[in-house]
Amino acid sequence: MADSPAELLVRASPDDRARAVAWAVREALPAFERGAFHEVYIDSVVGMQHTIDRQLPRRVVEAVESSGGIPPAAVVERLFTEISEPVVALQDDDWELPEDAELALYAAYNLLRVCRWPDGEERAATALNQATAAALRLGYGGSDPEGVAAFLQRWRAATGLG
Repeated sequence: MADSPAELLVRASPDDRARAVAWAVREALPAFERGAFHEVYIDSVVGMQHTIDRQLPRRVVEAVESSGGIPPAAVVERLFTEISEPVVALQDDDWELPEDAELALYAAYNLLRVCRWPDGEERAATALNQATAAALRLGYGGSDPEGVAAFLQRWRAATGLG
């Protein structure tokens, strides 16, 4: 029986783990970039208006890809600071997203957490699951078991982990 994606991620090096998750997040990017949502929200705590950069998750993926794995700490911290505000807005109910766009944003956020704390394999599995769910909603065979299996087979082949 083949190893689960989570088992493959546990055994992967931190750089391979980041690259593998980035591949899945890239597949989910259209859910965020083309999603039907307002790009502006008001922070209920301080009353500030914020504008969302639809390219933010893409910049996270590109940072991992261009670094060949975990980007330099300064890049990770800058992106983590940028992505944390919209994530907090979602958690505070200051901003709403369609489910697939929310999954894609959380997957990019958790990819950054994988880069920030490389020993947390469970974060990698969480990000992979979120990206898979978002990508499947885009038409990669549906969210039935066969669609999930087909997506993960492509992931294994593309990342070389399985």
